[in-house]
Amino acid sequence: MNVRLFVFGLGYSANRFLAQHGGQFTGIAGTVRTAGKSAAFAPTRNIETLVFNPDVTDPRIADHLANADLLLVSVPPGADGDPVLQAFGARIVAS
Repeated sequence: MNVRLFVFGLGYSANRFLAQHGGQFTGIAGTVRTAGKSAAFAPTRNIETLVFNPDVTDPRIADHLANADLLLVSVPPGADGDPVLQAFGARIVAS
């Protein structure tokens, strides 16, 4: 069974989840805050990383959301609320 996971926020909590359950997914992609973290993260695991922060949103995120079977949100809210829902809420609901 093909199950693709998209993760907003490949930080400590999401990585603990992936350490235990990552083998259940045929494809995993997720966001990191900086290109530097993406470059450091990508070679160590079979996870495609995309940058998402207040100043940069990788345009490929939309395609990954459209193709994901499951979504894990592990991004803390900011002063203005949930950045994932602000940027992608309508797209998530439409999926």
